[in-house]
Amino acid sequence: MKTGRGPDIGDLFAQAVARHQAGAVEEAEKLYRAVLQRDSAHLGARSNLAQALHYLGRLDAAAKAYLWLVARGVAAPEIHNGLGMALQELGRRDEALQALRRGLVIQPGDAGLLNSFGISLRSRNRFDEAVAAYRRVLSIDSKHILALLNLGNAYREQGKLDLAIEAYRNCIRLRPDLADAHHNLAMALLTRGDFAEGWDEFEWRTAISRRAGRTRSFSGPEWQGEAAAGQRLFLYAEEGLGDTIQFVRYARMAADRGLTVTVEVQESLVRLMSGLPGVERIIAVGSEIPPYDFRCSLLSLPRIFKTDLASIPGDCPYLSADRTAGKGRRIGIAWRGNPNHLRDRQRSLSLAWFLDMLDMPDIEIVSLQKDFSWAEFPKSHDRSRFIDAGRAFTDFADTAAAMAGLDLVIAVDTSVCHLAGALNVPVWTLIEYASDWRWLAGRTDTPWYPSMRLFRQDRPGDWSGVAAQVKEALITPGR
Repeated sequence: MKTGRGPDIGDLFAQAVARHQAGAVEEAEKLYRAVLQRDSAHLGARSNLAQALHYLGRLDAAAKAYLWLVARGVAAPEIHNGLGMALQELGRRDEALQALRRGLVIQPGDAGLLNSFGISLRSRNRFDEAVAAYRRVLSIDSKHILALLNLGNAYREQGKLDLAIEAYRNCIRLRPDLADAHHNLAMALLTRGDFAEGWDEFEWRTAISRRAGRTRSFSGPEWQGEAAAGQRLFLYAEEGLGDTIQFVRYARMAADRGLTVTVEVQESLVRLMSGLPGVERIIAVGSEIPPYDFRCSLLSLPRIFKTDLASIPGDCPYLSADRTAGKGRRIGIAWRGNPNHLRDRQRSLSLAWFLDMLDMPDIEIVSLQKDFSWAEFPKSHDRSRFIDAGRAFTDFADTAAAMAGLDLVIAVDTSVCHLAGALNVPVWTLIEYASDWRWLAGRTDTPWYPSMRLFRQDRPGDWSGVAAQVKEALITPGR
């Protein structure tokens, strides 16, 4: 029945659903709220509003909306699933697991809930249980793409690379255009040292960046490695600082093919990389790009040069800083990386953890963290042997200069360890159990950086074993 207040409530809800289905989620949200102003108990509007808020990234509001529905006995699996995933994304992992478990009591055979349950278990390093959840999904629906992809991820984080690769290949058979499956396959292949196929699959990263709106448009042909005497090649940074430091070594190899090379890097790396052998010009991201004949991402160069384990260009240093000897043992540390990194929670540690590990009377500790605050320095430790060098850093040239006076750098897997390796400064890199592909599998050394030693977790999430390894190596050099 229509009134003078506007459209019938049923018509208003239908409009909201239509806008939601058309992708106009913000408009749909407003319409759902308009429905609820007239009928606060309208479950359809409540349910769809919760899902709209989740889609828009308003996680706190979405979780509250889902909880309102669950408290009133709504049994729809998408509501319990949404609640679990919203809580998971908020970092409330215990609550997420409980919410998904409650949903499975009501809907034990729901594939979506089981898949999300596996995600929640995996985030808590409960990999065997996560694998069981994904396998249960696949017993219900053998073509469940997300479960296959997540199964591969769980296996990869367990170090079971052959099983991970099998799962990713099964994904690709079902969805040949699924960029995430190709990219994750690349990570597993490269970790295993299968570089030929790994580099080809690694190119799928651009499809993921394009989907996320992170790609940049370039004109002109992409360089494929051809010798081109006198032609101009533009190489550009694509992802993180560590990636740029690692792969800029290839610029000289391109110059050796007769090209005039310009390299674009992040602004904080420009001064450090000025004078890089074989490079005519270093420019900052965002600067005007000079004319060029060919262009190429730094991250595509290993594929172009057909890099395998035997041909990694490992001659270091390829970046420079004056090397001086310290008095006693001066150890530089970097205990955390970019908090926006996808896996920062797995790799970053606390300053207190580092200080406990390095609590030895002959060690002077130099902080290489640019964002250090004395508020995080634990009261139980002596400040007199701790130097806040990072406070004075303006760019990576300053970081390199500080490293030059160190006997050793100990860092988690961040750009700091790449810089030390590129400078040929002794560096111990602390890496998680399911480490990044570039550290390969099961090695304590790396062909990318001869001065680097790797200290790996013995099991997922366990840094205590790493601390014990580092302490023993400091007490007994050479071991």
